[in-house]
Amino acid sequence: MESMNLFGFAKRIVLPFTLAIIINIIFSFVFLGGWLNGATLSSTPISLMIFAAFLILFPAAYAWLIKSYTFDRGIEFLYKNANPVTGKVIDKVVSSIVLGKQTIDDSPAVVGNALNGAADFVKKLDDPLPKSFKKVLTMLLDRAPIISTLRDIQTTTEFTPENLPSIQTEVKASVNNYVENELLGNSSIWVWLLVIVNVLAIVGAWYYFA
Repeated sequence: MESMNLFGFAKRIVLPFTLAIIINIIFSFVFLGGWLNGATLSSTPISLMIFAAFLILFPAAYAWLIKSYTFDRGIEFLYKNANPVTGKVIDKVVSSIVLGKQTIDDSPAVVGNALNGAADFVKKLDDPLPKSFKKVLTMLLDRAPIISTLRDIQTTTEFTPENLPSIQTEVKASVNNYVENELLGNSSIWVWLLVIVNVLAIVGAWYYFA
């Protein structure tokens, strides 16, 4: 497997957020300077609120989104670029439950043991995956619908060694659908919503003291 640099990928994702934070901080002082030129006592409270919004509120919102959005994109990037390894780990989780003939409906301990075992499996992989990739891969195990898919399969298919390959294939198809169609949906919505609100706030504040 080719060596992959998750840090470099994450840096490209984080850069626009960092730029947005810097723009908001700069604009907060531009706004403050513009307001001070014609400051009045009556305009002070709202002006200070606007100044604080660009200096603190918007930068904090972008900083909060950085983590979730970057991890979501990291999971997607890892899945697409390290799919054989990801498949091995998913197979490991599925086989540990199927071969153990576990009933997973009301057995969170069983689920936890399976995921912990897979996490240990990730750490011991011989594949040249950086530690950062292994961490993101472990996060994928926690967030992908592996357990819910197994629960659905268990209602119609017996957990036996003979059925293991087909069960593994079905679970991997479910995870693939999750990564391709659901993973980035919520994160992207919040990012674009914040950007739109931020731009409207900048335009409104500009006209406020212009």
